[in-house]
Amino acid sequence: MGLGSAYILAYNVAQTVGWGIILYKLIHTYATAQTDDVFETAKSVWGVTSTLVLWFQNAAVLEVVNVMLGLVRAGLVTTFMQVLSRVILVSAVALICPPTQVSWAFSTMIFCWSLTETIRYTYYITETFKITPFALKWLRYSLFIVLYPLGVASEIMCVVVAMPYVAETNIGNFPLPNKWNISFNFYYFLVVWLICYLPGLPKLYTHMLSQRRTHLSSKDKTH
Repeated sequence: MGLGSAYILAYNVAQTVGWGIILYKLIHTYATAQTDDVFETAKSVWGVTSTLVLWFQNAAVLEVVNVMLGLVRAGLVTTFMQVLSRVILVSAVALICPPTQVSWAFSTMIFCWSLTETIRYTYYITETFKITPFALKWLRYSLFIVLYPLGVASEIMCVVVAMPYVAETNIGNFPLPNKWNISFNFYYFLVVWLICYLPGLPKLYTHMLSQRRTHLSSKDKTH
């Protein structure tokens, strides 16, 4: 195994462990909650998971670098957009907007992300050693059918919940005048960002369905 392959393996192991812990913490939070009100329990999820989510989601920026360096085979634009979207969600929207932190949408978003990523990175590890069981492959290319729509709906709701707070506080804005002579309005950025979700969702979903047919075809059931 070369240095590049060893680095990718280490990265995948770290992400598997990280997202696995996040998933465990999320499930444990609900399992040990002192109330049956899931919406009330959701308010505590940010405090329990935020540090790890910020670390491991921002670390995913390395995936863009890995593609650029040719260490993994993936579409650069697709990888960049997916990573950028999630980084903005956790490092901009959730981090600075308390309404998002206590929203049920944050809990469902993190559930979808952590379950998906734990399976995805585990799959990458087993593929490195060519020992992937078909059950894991099936999960890798099937759970998105439910988790992707739920995750995207949760992401959109996290932004929607944040927007009144952003508009009221002007947080994230960079108004004129300033020495760079440029301005930035975080509220309008979020509006444009939500609009950009619309054309990309059907295309990405159909692409994943195509991948599922390819990887789960009868001739590919080798394990």
